[in-house]
Amino acid sequence: MKQSKMKMTRENIFKAAFLETRLHQKDAIKSVLRFENYEKQYKITSKALEKIFEVVQAGKIIVENSDYIPGSDLPSNETVAAALGQIVDNTAMFGDFQLKLPDITDRIMKNHPEWLVLIKWAIGFSNSTGIFDPKTTEMIDLLCQEMNLIERRENFINPYRKYEEQVPKQSSSFQPKPKKVNIKKGPRMSKPRHMEL
Repeated sequence: MKQSKMKMTRENIFKAAFLETRLHQKDAIKSVLRFENYEKQYKITSKALEKIFEVVQAGKIIVENSDYIPGSDLPSNETVAAALGQIVDNTAMFGDFQLKLPDITDRIMKNHPEWLVLIKWAIGFSNSTGIFDPKTTEMIDLLCQEMNLIERRENFINPYRKYEEQVPKQSSSFQPKPKKVNIKKGPRMSKPRHMEL
């Protein structure tokens, strides 16, 4: 029998496990989004973020006290490898919350400034490992734009965010009827009539 199947490397197994975890994470976010009650969403998100940052902080201590260099071969030490996996998993999970529940996540993050420092580290570390698949890499790029960690592209918009100051563009089919206007002397500023409705 020919050995046509490629032997799974440790890195491939690690990446496959990451993708499996992502499927569960996406299902979890979908279940939170299904709740219409804001306070319930807030409570679930708050607990989830607490756990995410607890795990990332613990993983950070382990990898920083090891000889692992992000981007190099996976650590042979199982404890360090597990910590590495937990960091990349939870960084991606945070990205889901920040992008899909941005208003709630922002509200929670404002009460934990130390979390912002930690997630900046986690994003940089995770990106350097080479574990993220293309879809997650794209999501992390959107996350960085959302958090203003990098310059936002002109076409960037988070469809899940409520933009309070967003002004809808006037429809080209709407044209105010021309009216005779008596212009008074002297400089004056006034709103167009269709804006006063």
